Amino acid sequence: MKKVSPMGCVSSKASVISSDSFRASYTNSPEVSSVHQRARTPRCGELQGPQVSRLMPYQQALVGVARWPDPYFNRDDAPHQMEYGESFYHKSRELGASVANGEIETFQELWSEARDWRASRAGQDARLFSSSRDPNSSRAFVTPITGPYEFLKDRFANRKDGEKDKMLDFLPHSNTFRFHGKIDGERLPLTWISISSDRHADRTKDPYQRLRDQGMNDVGEPNVMLHTQAEYVPKIMQHVEHLYKAATDAALSDANALKKLAEIHWRTVQAVPDFRGSAAKAELCVRSIAQARGMDLPPMRLGIVPDLEALTMPLKDFVKSYQGFFEHN
Repeated sequence: MKKVSPMGCVSSKASVISSDSFRASYTNSPEVSSVHQRARTPRCGELQGPQVSRLMPYQQALVGVARWPDPYFNRDDAPHQMEYGESFYHKSRELGASVANGEIETFQELWSEARDWRASRAGQDARLFSSSRDPNSSRAFVTPITGPYEFLKDRFANRKDGEKDKMLDFLPHSNTFRFHGKIDGERLPLTWISISSDRHADRTKDPYQRLRDQGMNDVGEPNVMLHTQAEYVPKIMQHVEHLYKAATDAALSDANALKKLAEIHWRTVQAVPDFRGSAAKAELCVRSIAQARGMDLPPMRLGIVPDLEALTMPLKDFVKSYQGFFEHN
C-alpha cells in the first residue's frame, strides 16, 4: 500500500475595511487588477462580479495562506507566503469575474482552473497537483498527524466519543473518529481520524517505521487521517455541482450564499479529489464564487486552517462556524 500525503495547506461583508480614502488610493494604484477595469453594473438576475477591494494589501497577501496555530510552524508573514497569498487573491478575483460573466458555468470548470493555477506554482511537483484520484483505486490515502498537524492530536486526545481500535496485536489501541456525509439520503463514509492511546508514540521509531517500510502506511502511523475513499469522489463532486448552482444564484442572499459556500468547502475538502493541493483548490473555488457575487472575503483568522477544520468537524458544525473563521476588523 503506497502512501500519498495529499494535504497542501494552505465572511461577511461586515468584516471588510470600508475606508473611502483607501478605496480611492487602491483604485488609482498601478497594482489594480484588470478585474476592476472590467467592473460593470449587473442587470437583474446577474451576478455583480468582483468589486473594488476593501481589503488592505497585507490582508490580500494572507488570503489562501496556511496560518498555523503553532507559532513554530506559522510563516504567514514570510515573503514567499505573502507572494503566494497575493497571487491566490488575484486569481480568485479573475476566476470570480469569469463565473459572473458566464465564461465558467460549472464547478468542474472552476475546479479545473483552480487545479491549473495550483499546479503552476508547484514546480517539479506540478504533475501531482494536476492529477485527480482514480475512483477505481482502493489504496489508502493518508496524511500523518505530525509536524504542523500535531495540534489535531491534542484536539482529539481527550475526547471520549472515539471508537477503540487495535489494528495489530502488538500496537497500542487507537481512538478512531469517523466522519460521514449524506447525499440524497445515502450515508457516505468520509474521513477517519485515528489517534494512538500512547501519547508518546514515535512514528520515526520501531514498529512504526518498519511497518511503513513494508508498505503498511495506515497502521504505520500512530496518529493519522485516512481520507475518503476515491470511489466516493464522483458522487460528492456531482452533489457539489448542485451546490454551485445554488451559490451562483443572484437571487440568493449573501448570508445564505455563505452557507452554501461553507458546504461546498466542507464537501470538496472531505472528498480530496486530487493527489495534491485539494485544500488550496477548494478554498480558491469558494473564494472565486464569493468574488462572483461581489463578496470580498477576508483572510482566515490566525490559527484557522480551513481544510483541517473541515476534516475534523461534522458538516452542520462547520457551516455554523464558518463565518467566524474569517478575520473581522
